[in-house]
Amino acid sequence: AEIQNVSQYVELPGEALVHQLNLVFSRFDALMQRHSVYKIETVGDVYVGCSGVPLANSRHAERCAGVALAMLEQIQHFTWPDGKQMEIKVGLHSGPIVSGVVGELL
Repeated sequence: AEIQNVSQYVELPGEALVHQLNLVFSRFDALMQRHSVYKIETVGDVYVGCSGVPLANSRHAERCAGVALAMLEQIQHFTWPDGKQMEIKVGLHSGPIVSGVVGELL
């Protein structure tokens, strides 16, 4: 999931922007646990999760779709400091994955 229009709020104090993202991503963390989806990472305004890893399961697509729908519902409870509704864009992929550490540093 990617939070939309974050660039419009880059002039907020850094602490305020981080606090806002933390509120949303903490709610998403709870959804991931509820739907048994594994949180991979957050990078800026992007939240990445996966199902079927590290343990395979036959309901991975259903779980990802469920958490995606729950995220879309939950984002409706969040607004930016100026009162505008927060929005997210959610994408799903199904199929094999590969992961690893690229480079020397984390």
